[in-house]
Amino acid sequence: MIGVGVALALGLLVVDLLVGPPAHDVHSIGSDAVTVAAYPSDPGSAFYWQRGQAAETLAMITCEYQRAGAGPCTASDIVSRFPQLKQSVQTLYYVWSGCSAWNRLYGYGSRRHFEYFASDRTLVVHCYMATGWLYVAPAPGYVEQGYAPVLLAIQTTAMGHGILHIQEDDRLEHWTGDWSTEYELATATIS
Repeated sequence: MIGVGVALALGLLVVDLLVGPPAHDVHSIGSDAVTVAAYPSDPGSAFYWQRGQAAETLAMITCEYQRAGAGPCTASDIVSRFPQLKQSVQTLYYVWSGCSAWNRLYGYGSRRHFEYFASDRTLVVHCYMATGWLYVAPAPGYVEQGYAPVLLAIQTTAMGHGILHIQEDDRLEHWTGDWSTEYELATATIS
């Protein structure tokens, strides 16, 4: 017969293996939250932002329609699609792949949170989701759907002038220990 302590330990192990904790924003010591507006590509209409350098000028950001003969989009295409997207002071524009590592591996449900570390002038995009340690990936064909570049409008008011490093932190949260991988996405100059 199994003792109560052993049964409880086995029960907790099963929960840890199969059930994820509630996902929560990542808040690091020494960081400040950053206001970021996201403007997604629209695969349904074949409208895609094009990857390029981060820029303080919205005119430097490009997009295109990815269907036969459509070609690049125009500034008026952007205004009609996103009327709230306007050139702003103290804003950095960056076309980002959108939590690409977790989306490709797990195919759903990653969330994002932005933090700025003044000590080393780094903006970190935390991509996170919560799962149990044993995870069953979605069916083939589901994983790559709906993930296209996103234009980020990043408020730089509190960042000051100089070089800014932009990193992504792909984090998989568990009850006991998280997996986290950070890598550099880009650098930008804030004038």
